[in-house]
Amino acid sequence: MSCDNYARMIIKTGQGVPTIPASADHRNGDWIDTDIYEGELYQDTDTGLMYTRNGATIYNVGSTAQCKVYRANLTQLSTSAPTADVFENSLSGTPTFSYTGVGDYKITLTGEWTADKTYIVMNNFPKQGLVKVHRTNSNDIVIETFNTSFVATNAVLEDTSIEIRVYA
Repeated sequence: MSCDNYARMIIKTGQGVPTIPASADHRNGDWIDTDIYEGELYQDTDTGLMYTRNGATIYNVGSTAQCKVYRANLTQLSTSAPTADVFENSLSGTPTFSYTGVGDYKITLTGEWTADKTYIVMNNFPKQGLVKVHRTNSNDIVIETFNTSFVATNAVLEDTSIEIRVYA
């Protein structure tokens, strides 16, 4: 006879952040889908985040916030818009690239670039030059390129990596 004990864990799921129930007794019928009792695990099906509760405090149990990601390598020549070799795109659509002037380019996706929740990083600069990238509004991200004398110039982007994350 084995001493092993088997237990089944059930994870409660619901849409939205968990709530503390009005009653401590889950059998009285006044609970709602998002209620979490002490010792339960709860998964928010909207975000995939996991929660548990201890007393009056609900804790996120190690899940990270979900985000939409765009990863690509950009190349820009002459007076053309940058072109993207896309590796990953979980955004709500496909960003469009435009040339707005010497060393000035725009990435547009309507309503996607949320204030205080958009993270942008660029690296891997095989050509000599400098790059500035920033979100200007919820629709546009601007990329500016300069030569080593800080003069706006084209053709600095060559297989240059960009990663954009938009957090919920």
